[in-house]
Amino acid sequence: MSMGSSPANAKRKISFDFWGVVTAVTVPSDHDIEHLAYYFGDYRTDNRQSEDVSVALTTRDGDAYMTAPAEDRCVTVFVEDVIVASLKGEQTVTTPTPVPPFGLRPLASRFVTVHAAAVAHPVVADSAVLIHGPSTVGKSSLAFELIRRGWMFLSDDTSPIDRENRVHPFTRPVGIRERAAASSGVLLDSFTNARHHETPWGRTVSVHPRELGWSIAPPSRVRWLVSLSHGVKFETEADSGGVLRVALDIDRDKGRAADAIEAFCSAGRSGC
Repeated sequence: MSMGSSPANAKRKISFDFWGVVTAVTVPSDHDIEHLAYYFGDYRTDNRQSEDVSVALTTRDGDAYMTAPAEDRCVTVFVEDVIVASLKGEQTVTTPTPVPPFGLRPLASRFVTVHAAAVAHPVVADSAVLIHGPSTVGKSSLAFELIRRGWMFLSDDTSPIDRENRVHPFTRPVGIRERAAASSGVLLDSFTNARHHETPWGRTVSVHPRELGWSIAPPSRVRWLVSLSHGVKFETEADSGGVLRVALDIDRDKGRAADAIEAFCSAGRSGC
């Protein structure tokens, strides 16, 4: 049986409206529907709407896509009934699944995406800071600390930025690692409906920002950039272009780093 040929494949459908781009996703199981509805529930829309992008998630034997081995998976993407992408096997892991379809028109013509957390200033209107750096450096932990201090949530991992340099809120569930939760005072076990999964860095729980009690900011101009790196010694370096470089150990230096960011963003710099 060829991948995607089973009539059981891709017969269930769920649709999302990502910033005006209706994306219909067909999947082989109810489990897949539940998974997508959990992660992108804020963007769910009526299946009867006209589709801009269609994504078919299929498996070799019609089993659930989300739990199938990578070698049994296939992703096919259609725009106006024309196949624009086809991923099979390990490609479905190494290439981001196009939900949302950031790499395709019309989203690709409206947004660039940055691998960074983003939070909006609690006092300076229409102003956001992007926090980027390598995995495990502490982007999320630092964003959580700023939110605890009154900043507003925009994005945890992927920040969509429009042509006017505004980062838009991306409210899919936030992945919180156990270590980050412990240092941020988040009680993961209290979120009984959250999705739990194991990563190379330990257990991670995906929780909706609103369930965490966070305020969601409106689209906000990217005014400052914080670049994190692992460091044995805590060090900061600021420039006049709105960039703050921070070398830190997140477990040891989270509070000092948050202090440095707040001071940097309140010093009247013109920003990015």
